[in-house]
Amino acid sequence: MALERKKAMIIASGLVISMLFIFALICGLGYNKAGNVIKSFEEDFKKVSATAQFKFITNNLNKTKLGDFASIKGKKVFELPFSSYDSAKSLIKALDDKKIEKVQVYTNIYIDETIQIDASKFINIVGEIGFLVKIGFWFKGKTAIRSICAISSFIYKAIKEDSKEREKVFVILNLEDEKNVKGFYVKTDNDGKIKTICSPKTFKFNDSKNGLEGKSHDFVAFIVEKVRKASNSTAD
Repeated sequence: MALERKKAMIIASGLVISMLFIFALICGLGYNKAGNVIKSFEEDFKKVSATAQFKFITNNLNKTKLGDFASIKGKKVFELPFSSYDSAKSLIKALDDKKIEKVQVYTNIYIDETIQIDASKFINIVGEIGFLVKIGFWFKGKTAIRSICAISSFIYKAIKEDSKEREKVFVILNLEDEKNVKGFYVKTDNDGKIKTICSPKTFKFNDSKNGLEGKSHDFVAFIVEKVRKASNSTAD
């Protein structure tokens, strides 16, 4: 009886040690993979942020605190609808207060400053983020990648389908401050009228532990520029 108990204890101990080893192995692999993704992202961010197009977009977003992604008549675009915050703040308030008639006026405006995009390019903004990488992020701590992926996924799900003839779909981003972004999903029916305005989805860019400098308008501009360049390369 004592011998059987001893054998059972040895087997149980072996199983626990094996499980701990596997867990440590997974964590180690995840940590390394996450480190590679973060390093690649940092290098990419520095390259993209040096371009004239990026600087134009981030400066506008910083001034106006607003930009939108839209699906209109089968086209997917990013729009910079305003040139100053004073012009944008009435729309921001209307979205917060869910004033349909005031937001409706905005959806009917023709906007000159647009960037045509391919919605499918939102899927891999910073490369493959698999199971192991997600585990590694827990150990790596705060990184802008999480919020970039969350915003990209939110936009992609909203505009991936082609809109009908008079239907319009918008993801309007309000950059509240240097860290916080609110995303509003707005859709008109095929009669061109808004039925409801959904409550905003919030995103936060925490201070990064790895020393990468950037504010909310920089990271949104990074998303736009990455998607724009990927869309253009596909078109070519």
